[in-house]
Amino acid sequence: MKYTLGLFMALFFTTSVTANTIHIPVTKVWESKVEAAMPQIYIFNNTGKLIHFSRKYTPSLVKAFSNKTSVDNAESLANNFLSLIEKKIDFSQYDFTFFYMHADRSMGECPPCDKQEKVINTLKSKYKKFRINYTTIMMDDA
Repeated sequence: MKYTLGLFMALFFTTSVTANTIHIPVTKVWESKVEAAMPQIYIFNNTGKLIHFSRKYTPSLVKAFSNKTSVDNAESLANNFLSLIEKKIDFSQYDFTFFYMHADRSMGECPPCDKQEKVINTLKSKYKKFRINYTTIMMDDA
């Protein structure tokens, strides 16, 4: 009985983090309504509402998860982005769905992207109280 209860508690209180990568040709981004500025971050809550968007290095991402203000043009930004990635997203499976968009290293240096990745890696390792689905959108020459 103690073993079963312990297993249940471990499963119940374990955080869930997933990480995925989607490759998108840069020409597809140029043809879309999504600006090709790098890095870009989109954070959605569990109802699919866009709660954070940025087109530049964002050092304080932890604050983005508690954002209570509306993102300007949130619906348009979200629709354009989600149509670009062409992937059905079930936002209800996680507390947050986090997209990080940047260019592949083969396309050149991106110092702001390098800095952003360090912040994201710190966030992944230290901010475990929520179930977060992390997806990297990598633009490449394909």
